Amino acid sequence: MRFLPTLLGSFHSPATYENTRYHAQGWGLFYAFVLVMLTTAVSAIYLTYMMHTALLGQRDGKPPLLDNLFEQTARQLPPMQISPEGTLTVEAEQPYYIVIEDEVAGEQFSTSMITIDTTGQVTHSNMDTPILITATDLITQKSNGEIELHPLSKFTEGATQPITTAQMQDVLGKAGDFLRQHAWKFYALVLPFLWGIVAGIFYVMRIVMLMAVGVVATIVGNVGPQKMEYSTAVRMASVAYTPVEVFNTVAFLTVMDGASVLTLFALGSLLVAGAIVLTNHKAAA
Repeated sequence: MRFLPTLLGSFHSPATYENTRYHAQGWGLFYAFVLVMLTTAVSAIYLTYMMHTALLGQRDGKPPLLDNLFEQTARQLPPMQISPEGTLTVEAEQPYYIVIEDEVAGEQFSTSMITIDTTGQVTHSNMDTPILITATDLITQKSNGEIELHPLSKFTEGATQPITTAQMQDVLGKAGDFLRQHAWKFYALVLPFLWGIVAGIFYVMRIVMLMAVGVVATIVGNVGPQKMEYSTAVRMASVAYTPVEVFNTVAFLTVMDGASVLTLFALGSLLVAGAIVLTNHKAAA
């Protein structure tokens, strides 16, 4: 069974389902695997493009999102300096919070991004922002809660280091330029790895779904004198589920919301039942 004719035929062709049911011309779960790989690849590429556009693309009357967030960060920095020994002094009331805000996909957001506190009130144990700058360390907190400490002495080069808005604007501007130049290289390295993980997870979920839909197909297929084995039912389900998967992928990519598992199961069961009824005439003949 060729993949593309089966993919297209699953939407309209009784012959596709007859071949799948009576001539075992189906890859079964391997067909489902290829379909999952295809739909997740399209989703991954599209979402990567959307993320790239959202972060680095031009916006009507506004700078790119990343540039705007960098500029907000630089403008809000209070006057600071780091001594040769790596001790930070800050000319502002503390704890001092840097808050970034903007709009993504029509939704406004505002979040505290950086905490500056040299008094000891905020430490790595009670920090509530991704970045904390203390008297001696730059501390970052990952999404999984893991903490990383970077001594400020690494940034002094043995001399007093003032930190000004102009300096940060220059540094962050260069960082933005670097990201623009090398973003697609990063995507090329990371995307295949993430795609493999996501595709594997979705394939396992698809097997479970097709096994469940296959039970419905077996029940429907054994109504009347003809008999249907479970393996044939799962193969039928693999093909009949194609329109459900395609439309659910399109829905996710367009409105960022897919159907529930129960809805997908109901639609898959309905389509495979229809395919079985459509091909029963051949068994009767």
